[in-house]
Amino acid sequence: MHTMNGREISNSVTTARTLAADGGERLSLRHLEVIVGVWEDFHMSLRRVQRRVSGREAKISGSFDWKGDEGDEGDDDDGNDQ
Repeated sequence: MHTMNGREISNSVTTARTLAADGGERLSLRHLEVIVGVWEDFHMSLRRVQRRVSGREAKISGSFDWKGDEGDEGDDDDGNDQ
């Protein structure tokens, strides 16, 4: 579980207030619980995406020669740098 920082808490309270006002209600714990639940779902989804991307990067880095097999761009046909 990720701990919310101050900015995230402030944003959650503001969003909960907006949710309550949109429903013509006063802010309640229920509104905050809805927002925190959405926030937790988002962070769980983000972690899943990060793991997938990290796994793909590992596969990619193992299959490419990052130095390049094409030669230097500044090297002309006679072997002298341009």
